Amino acid sequence: MVEGFVSIGVPVYNGEEFLKEALLSIQNQTYKNWECNIVNNCSTDRTREIAEEFVQKDNRFKLHNYTEYMPVVQNWNRIANHISEDAEYFKVVQADDLIDQDYLKEMIKVMVQYPTIGMTSSYRIDGKKIMCDGLDILEGNFYKGKDLLLRHLKEEVDISGSITTLLFSAKYLRQIPDFPKIFNEKDLHCDTLLAYHFMNISDVGFIFKVLSFTRWHKKCLYKQIQC
Repeated sequence: MVEGFVSIGVPVYNGEEFLKEALLSIQNQTYKNWECNIVNNCSTDRTREIAEEFVQKDNRFKLHNYTEYMPVVQNWNRIANHISEDAEYFKVVQADDLIDQDYLKEMIKVMVQYPTIGMTSSYRIDGKKIMCDGLDILEGNFYKGKDLLLRHLKEEVDISGSITTLLFSAKYLRQIPDFPKIFNEKDLHCDTLLAYHFMNISDVGFIFKVLSFTRWHKKCLYKQIQC
């Protein structure tokens, strides 16, 4: 398999409780050709110290400390400013989530096989539930984007997941008119809107395995407000 370079972004605000586990899930990937940009949104806890430990031990991790606090979506948009020019793939890992050690390997394998795929998803564990179900494994891993978008709008399926679930082609990402502003800052469902955008402009891959894990906890009344 061609080892395309992956740029991973981890937006974080006061994430000391779970950040180490999230970063370890990235560091332990069986697919090795990646960078991880940790975007620290003016944290006041031990977030910076935890991130610096990874930066010191593994040069694939990079820490970007911002001194001005931004709301969640604006901080997510900071990530795209740090994508390497030679990145072929892009993903976000929320600081309290996890990805399976074979996440990148499984996702990129399908995207290499089908070059028109701009976004790939998979099953995920959301708290205690398995989500992103609804597709037929006998249909295979490749789906026409507009067909899948229509099925979403008709509420027949939902594989958009959380932002941690998805892997994007950087080529299509750079085609977003406002790039590097890739998330709609007026809508807390900005991750779903981004997924719909990719379904509209590209084809979609799906892996019939659990490859990401969404964590819910006491600080997280609404998932996105913690980033």
